[in-house]
Amino acid sequence: MLDSSFVKLDGVAVEYGRGATATRAVDHVSLDVAEGEFVALVGPSGCGKSTLLKLVSGLLPPTRGVASVDGAAVTAPLKIVGMAFQSATMLPWLRTIDNILLPLKIVEPHRQQFRAEKSANLDKAMELLRRVGLDGFEDRYPWELSGGMQQRASLCRALIHDPRLLLLDEPFGALDAFTREELWQVLQNLWFDRKPTVLLVTHDLREALFLADRVIVMSARPGVVIHDQRVGFKRPRSLHDLYTGEAGAQMEELRSKIDHRSLVGEETA
Repeated sequence: MLDSSFVKLDGVAVEYGRGATATRAVDHVSLDVAEGEFVALVGPSGCGKSTLLKLVSGLLPPTRGVASVDGAAVTAPLKIVGMAFQSATMLPWLRTIDNILLPLKIVEPHRQQFRAEKSANLDKAMELLRRVGLDGFEDRYPWELSGGMQQRASLCRALIHDPRLLLLDEPFGALDAFTREELWQVLQNLWFDRKPTVLLVTHDLREALFLADRVIVMSARPGVVIHDQRVGFKRPRSLHDLYTGEAGAQMEELRSKIDHRSLVGEETA
């Protein structure tokens, strides 16, 4: 039988440090994600969620086991990945449009073609800005944008090179509740348009239920997968869906699997 997984973790473990002082971040983690699927990772702080993103992207090798993407073992940083983090990490000396175009200037094969395709690249960046509600702000510098606007720009930058795999590490964790909910809808629309495979790390269970096809719950360190829950809501989703009886039942099921003594910021992250 053919393996249809696009992202596959097979018994991976990761240790930081060596010898008696080594810390095992994750242990015996196996996970399969289909192409185009949106998967959220939740669990106690320090359980290795971000470590799994580093494994999948090729930024960190496993101590044991194999991480593979599109049927090939990951042995180096992947070019098909887009990433966004809790901090937008915009370069302050570049305009918003230039920050968004940055991956096309540094990632092959886009780098070699950037000058020849500059007009098309600018059009693509402007369309992304329009999609996230930032048209008219392309010439602003990061310090002229609010936190929510910077995160919108960060999503554009992560998507500008049409990545097949999008890795999101608490991208909305530092924002207020109203801005987070607005950006959930922005991200949902962007995912519908492009259908990349997405791995989202979050401490917000409402965020996970709104955005994901599946929610993976990890244990306290060393992190292992303890629960894999499919989200039953039809797409597209609205914020109203989070206040239904079905959402309440799914939320309680997720909560029951998480060690609340170790979970930090579940309500506020």
